Amino acid sequence: MGLSESEQHKLDEIERALMLDDPKFADSISIRRVRRRRRLWIVVALILGMIVLLIGLVATAQSVMVGVLISIVGLLTMLAGVTVFVRGWRRRP
Repeated sequence: MGLSESEQHKLDEIERALMLDDPKFADSISIRRVRRRRRLWIVVALILGMIVLLIGLVATAQSVMVGVLISIVGLLTMLAGVTVFVRGWRRRP
């Protein structure tokens, strides 16, 4: 759901006032930094999920039940990363 024109105007005014009052703080909370951090966590979740999934597949040779459980944890980790990615992508205008 997007902002109305008046809400967007108010938000722009607040942003300009923040940049004038405290530019250092305004730079530290930039949306670019938040998006970059989110992308980093998504990549970490996907890589970690793949590693755990592979460990689960290797562990299946010793114990099928343990290997399957570990693989499910890896799959859920990757699914969480993809979900965060898709939800963030859908929110962008």
